[in-house]
Amino acid sequence: MEPTMRALMAFLFVLVAVVSNAAIAQSPAESSTTQLAAQGMQLDLQKPFKTRSPWRLVVTEGAPTKDYGDNDAPGALTLCLHKGPSGACLAKPVTPSLRPATPDDPDAFARVFENRTGQNNNQETRFITDGPLRGSVISAEPQQSAPFGYWIVVSKRSGGGAYRQVLRFVSATRYGDGNPLAVIDAEMPTIQQRLGLWKPGQPLPTPADRDKPCTRPTLKHSALWCE
Repeated sequence: MEPTMRALMAFLFVLVAVVSNAAIAQSPAESSTTQLAAQGMQLDLQKPFKTRSPWRLVVTEGAPTKDYGDNDAPGALTLCLHKGPSGACLAKPVTPSLRPATPDDPDAFARVFENRTGQNNNQETRFITDGPLRGSVISAEPQQSAPFGYWIVVSKRSGGGAYRQVLRFVSATRYGDGNPLAVIDAEMPTIQQRLGLWKPGQPLPTPADRDKPCTRPTLKHSALWCE
């Protein structure tokens, strides 16, 4: 495999794992990747990664399924790498195991992160593409009992390639509290503070990709609100 492709594969492992296991709720930061999968499209990898061969990532989605709440959920994803404009898939489907790579390994996908949630309680799994948490995966999972907040979990990639949990706490955000922000956006000041990336008195970390800018950010019971 070309050296550039090895770096590319490591990057794609992260995107593929998040897309194939994320809840439907999402932020614009990762919507392009999810849209790629949902529409059965392909991504040209040659130009952005400067590969010698015309590599393409092709993602197609199967028939819709039902989640654990009997709600409609996206179908299974099929992921393939192609070295040219046509030909057979050169990568095996994503597998649940992860082991150290060897020089003789075939060109294949490996799962580095997995998280499953429903879609009816504002839960979300998000891959962070920029900012101080770039490369991290953050999930908001609803509690099953009062006060009906969310478990906020931050995972970062470890030296072995897989993601490991580095932070977990109960949100100040409550289900149905009227905050129009996504749970992860509302909890971002607390997330960054607990990881030593933000301190009170500094500008509040606000979501950049919104229809309306957060011109008057404020904290209410430690959660971010945009007035």
